[in-house]
Amino acid sequence: MPQEPHVRKQLVVNKSMQTSIVLAISWPAATCILLSGLILVAYCIRMGFEAAEADLPLPSLPMVITSAVAFLALTTVAMLYNALRFSHRIAGPAHRIQLTLKEFMAGDHEVRARLRQDDHLQELAESVNRFLDWSAKNALDSTVMVSMVNLDPDHHDDLLVRARAEEPERGSRVPT
Repeated sequence: MPQEPHVRKQLVVNKSMQTSIVLAISWPAATCILLSGLILVAYCIRMGFEAAEADLPLPSLPMVITSAVAFLALTTVAMLYNALRFSHRIAGPAHRIQLTLKEFMAGDHEVRARLRQDDHLQELAESVNRFLDWSAKNALDSTVMVSMVNLDPDHHDDLLVRARAEEPERGSRVPT
């Protein structure tokens, strides 16, 4: 299947799907990061109180706390960004496949789903394309059917039966 080299213009193409994916991927790691950060800060504060009781200076303690909080914040941002990118590689292809099906149903029987190389759902797009190929090859010409039905509305069932009997033998199985 041909691949398009350029990137999508939108990072969020299906907000509800992408939100679900990001939350499903991120919440376990975010919970661990939050808990480890709270524990680290609690121990640093406790160390500060113990040092104050022992009258020991700990001039680097604020820097340790700041570094730990910055590390946890940056890790969380990186994790959320990667989860969003991952969701984009699923929601983007799903959106593209939906648009392809809508275009096909609107009458463009040459349209096919084309995904980017790094997108997920490649196998689904290939299956949809095989189905669209089969549908375009095996479907009755809808414009002929509509004109037949409009010619004689009282006998449209007879006309459809006759049209099906007159068409060439076609495979009825969808390719796998």
